[in-house]
Amino acid sequence: KILTMTIEAAAKNRERFPLKLFGFVITTQLLATWVGLAAAPIMTSAKTVAPPMISVGCRLFAQSRLVHSLQNQVMETNPELHMNVSLLIHDNLCAPLDSMIASHMAATGAATGVNGCG
Repeated sequence: KILTMTIEAAAKNRERFPLKLFGFVITTQLLATWVGLAAAPIMTSAKTVAPPMISVGCRLFAQSRLVHSLQNQVMETNPELHMNVSLLIHDNLCAPLDSMIASHMAATGAATGVNGCG
């Protein structure tokens, strides 16, 4: 009975999915398997590249025009407030992020080399 059901399902797949490659019917399951196999090396590379990219992105954000514009707004509206927005972002966002990335990379055995921002 199971064999009959399998044969019927295969026949329905051939009718439902007319896409063929080298004589094989490409089903949704087969296509999903191919996509998963293709994505595996990309995900491995992304795990290695992402932490340093996040750190660099934080540094770039701390030195961005948006932060400089925010600094100018602070200085214009309240000059006696002596606040450095870039340093504030570094101390409260980039530095904790860098230490978290470094500890994660050390725990996973990856090479460290994450620079602090600022």
